[in-house]
Amino acid sequence: MVLLAEEIEDEHLAWLRDRCEVLRVGPQERDFDEALARAEGLVVRTYTRVDEGLLARAPQLRVVARAGVGLDNIDQRACAARGVRVLSTPGANTQSVVEFVLMVVLDALRPAPDVAGGLDLARWKALRTGATGEHGALDGTQRGVAADAGEPPEQIVAQWELAHHPA
Repeated sequence: MVLLAEEIEDEHLAWLRDRCEVLRVGPQERDFDEALARAEGLVVRTYTRVDEGLLARAPQLRVVARAGVGLDNIDQRACAARGVRVLSTPGANTQSVVEFVLMVVLDALRPAPDVAGGLDLARWKALRTGATGEHGALDGTQRGVAADAGEPPEQIVAQWELAHHPA
């Protein structure tokens, strides 16, 4: 059984489920330790810390996979001492980094209005998908989330005008 400690993209989850039993239980959930004791594989992202304490509660664990880049949340020495293989996905976010750098450069040349308030995760994902398309990459000339913010077009134009031509 592979224990998924943090969310991953639906298509990646489907791929994993086609190949093995997957159980999604986060470290703060009460069933985590029970699932961890049965897990042969553990998939983490950013927030799950894999250290001696976690490994001691995972007697069946054979592999820890980091869905993302960097291994600073995984104690590689402790894993090696227990014979647990550590995998990561170097380069997995290269496209995102390129897009981020490009966006910072574009923003410096032509600033966009600030987001006026916080967004919950569901709203953020909806806005991001609208702005980046189903593949998570920028489409055509869209930039940022304003292109599909769900705001009336006149409000988007007013925000843009205010940001680019302040009174």
